[in-house]
Amino acid sequence: MYQTKVIGNIDFFSHNEASVVAKTNASQENQESAYLLLFAWFSLRILSLIHGDYRQILIKNLYEIGEGMQPNKKIKDYGVNIVEVTEQKEKKGFSFRLDIGNAGYKPHNKPYGFGLLGRGTNYYAPMAVLILAAHLVDCNKDNQKFIKAIKSASKRIALWALDNKVSIKDEQVIGIMLSREYDQ
Repeated sequence: MYQTKVIGNIDFFSHNEASVVAKTNASQENQESAYLLLFAWFSLRILSLIHGDYRQILIKNLYEIGEGMQPNKKIKDYGVNIVEVTEQKEKKGFSFRLDIGNAGYKPHNKPYGFGLLGRGTNYYAPMAVLILAAHLVDCNKDNQKFIKAIKSASKRIALWALDNKVSIKDEQVIGIMLSREYDQ
């Protein structure tokens, strides 16, 4: 049985305008672990799905975050503005949900608005990871332990990806490992 849920979405209204929402029903003491698990899982899922130059760009960006680059600065470097959530009709993006329980978690990820052939997914997916990282850091800007955990997870995920140790079957194990390390 899954007791905790983390839900949200990242919407792109154009190539330079996006919004993000991430919520959880976790208790106050478990919220940070739930959000760290979300970040690790989403980063790993995107890395296991995209290829080529976009994958290399995401790996580089994750590594740079791990080395101290602020996620918001990376987003601004790419010219993307984070805006308030709106119900515009034309949007594309990624919705996500994690059902978390004692035995692990069950992830749900759904890209939308990319059409049958998924056009643009490789372009938007790496940016979605950076936007999620920036959002989580902003929401926890007074919590240095959490920010340090996001940086550490970013760097470790980048290094695993460089060593080709990221796959869909490994993403749950790695995500849980990073979350549990945070709890200790």
